[in-house]
Amino acid sequence: MNIDAAKADLAARLKEIDERAAEDAEYREGQYAEDRQRILNEYYDRGLRMIEIYKHQFKDLSNIIAQIKNRN
Repeated sequence: MNIDAAKADLAARLKEIDERAAEDAEYREGQYAEDRQRILNEYYDRGLRMIEIYKHQFKDLSNIIAQIKNRN
């Protein structure tokens, strides 16, 4: 699987559980975080990472990306 296909697959799978969480409060309070982490871990060996930022951090997004690019 190439990187673009892996990113699309990851995004689709995360969207599925996000939609389920939006509709199901019990799932959102329980299994949601575990499912999300499990999916992210599946893509770790392919070099994909999820970086979550708060809304107020969007103004710093370009700096965050630059730091990530330069850390290796």
